[in-house]
Amino acid sequence: GILDPFKTYEIVKEIKSSTTLPIEIHFHNDLGMAVANSIAAVKAGATYINTTVLGLGERAGNASLEELTVALKVLGDHEVSLNFKNLTDITTEISKILKVHIPFNKPIIGRNAFRHESGMHVDGVLKSPENYEPYNPEMIGKTRDFSLGITSGRSSVIYLLNKLGFDLNKDHI
Repeated sequence: GILDPFKTYEIVKEIKSSTTLPIEIHFHNDLGMAVANSIAAVKAGATYINTTVLGLGERAGNASLEELTVALKVLGDHEVSLNFKNLTDITTEISKILKVHIPFNKPIIGRNAFRHESGMHVDGVLKSPENYEPYNPEMIGKTRDFSLGITSGRSSVIYLLNKLGFDLNKDHI
């Protein structure tokens, strides 16, 4: 829990250069860097990475399974053998069993991870989702969501009204 990704990379690289044995890592999240440290360790040659669902663990927790695996897949540097479509269901079930609340802004599986309100965001996502989403929400069994609020713009209003069956254009809005 006390390392940063740069130091992690150096340490794992040094160990890797002195052995042919597989390297396993286990990070705590005391400074909020367990996932970043895990990615650095993988890039330096670590073979096995300890993770936990929702990052649950002692003190501040451990590297989050869902955050780490999706990051490794999206960044494209390493093959990840996992059925990503089940991540949302697994994390939701674990949170219910353990009575652990999932923060609405939790990366990957938080309810707002794919929720857009700002007019600029909605317009950008409707034109090209990769503007604001590094991967398709369906990859992890989620859907994109748009909500109306104080920062909503015309694109949001038109899109949501069209979904409700109203055929309105910009002049009507």
